[in-house]
Amino acid sequence: PYPDPRLGTLCVTTSSQALGCFFTLLILYDLLVLGLFTTDSNPGASFQANKCVLLVVLLVASSRAVFLLVDPYHQNEALPPAVVGYSFGIVFPALNTATCFLFLSLYELTERIRRLDAARDRSLLPNTKGAFISICFCEFGVQFFTDTMRLLGFPWPLLAICQAFFVVWGIVVFVLFVVWAWRLTSAVKGIGKRPQLRFLIFSALCSAFFGLLLAVVSVFMLTSWHLSNREMCAALSTSRIIEALQCTALLTGCLIQFRAKQTRVETQRATARATITAQQAAARAKLKPQSTQQAVLESAELDDGEEDPERQK
Repeated sequence: PYPDPRLGTLCVTTSSQALGCFFTLLILYDLLVLGLFTTDSNPGASFQANKCVLLVVLLVASSRAVFLLVDPYHQNEALPPAVVGYSFGIVFPALNTATCFLFLSLYELTERIRRLDAARDRSLLPNTKGAFISICFCEFGVQFFTDTMRLLGFPWPLLAICQAFFVVWGIVVFVLFVVWAWRLTSAVKGIGKRPQLRFLIFSALCSAFFGLLLAVVSVFMLTSWHLSNREMCAALSTSRIIEALQCTALLTGCLIQFRAKQTRVETQRATARATITAQQAAARAKLKPQSTQQAVLESAELDDGEEDPERQK
């Protein structure tokens, strides 16, 4: 219920301002990485998925920055209730969607490296890609429905269904992503020689893990009416910190993919230059014996033309 006196304490206000500033820094970080991606002249499927991740994270960071800095938990009533409600609720499906897109991008990158020649790996993500994207869009629908019901004054037990849905879905996503990341790692031989791919898998797993933590905190928040002022501040601050860490993991994963592609392009260019240099050296080495042989023949012809005059007579 609003206004809740536990949300107007100094602890909540201070943490809201500090975390709002951190989300503002995440906006700048996101725009920087997004600018790097826009400079790529040959984007692939994984790059398109990364751009979706960056746009979703930008939406999350922007909504959280406005929510925490302008009207934290609607205590100042500076914004309309609809703006506060929808901007607060959209973060949860958005983070799950960004995590799904990051794993799809990870799969595309792995497929490009190895082409996933093992037939069993074909059953990994392609068969579930459409289902996951559909569920992600359903998440936005469930969240929009719940926020609308809250604005219309429906009782809280009905709204708890949405939280239960996201809690269960967050646990399912984490478990499945751990299994997929393990199988993707096994699909790429010599993973130790590809540290960027290993770091990318780690970033994706961190994002899924933070989603699980957010689900656990949401379960704890279901009984928020029993929390004291300090417990409420700690629970809210923990939730926002987990969201910020999940955004950081998602952005780091996108940046790792960009650096991996840049490294791959630089390696290909260096290989091409080395090949051209070797071909030119081979061509010069092939021409040099011919030039030497021609010089010997010309010298022999000259010697034949300069015979002893007595012999010519």
